[in-house]
Amino acid sequence: MASGKNFSKTISKKELSLLLPKIDSIFESEPAVFRTDIVDGFLKTNNLKRIVRGHTALMNGWEWWFDGKLLSLFSCPDYVGLKNDGAFALLGKGELKLFVLENQ
Repeated sequence: MASGKNFSKTISKKELSLLLPKIDSIFESEPAVFRTDIVDGFLKTNNLKRIVRGHTALMNGWEWWFDGKLLSLFSCPDYVGLKNDGAFALLGKGELKLFVLENQ
């Protein structure tokens, strides 16, 4: 288990808009916010090379951020009728393979 304290704070939309860059989902009211320094610090602290995360609806089902350090995936094609693709990844033998589930 990683050491450290959990931290949670509710922030306003105005405060949220000041944290740049931001990764917008296809729902403009629910952005996920990451910053290069936070991603780099997390990777260094945890001795990792990349982060793979999910939950943000993306039109292509996936997207790389921060020079390939963070991969966002969304596995549900045509989520609530949005006509987006879905994607998933498999990691094996040091290789990450992306698979896209095209919207029909």
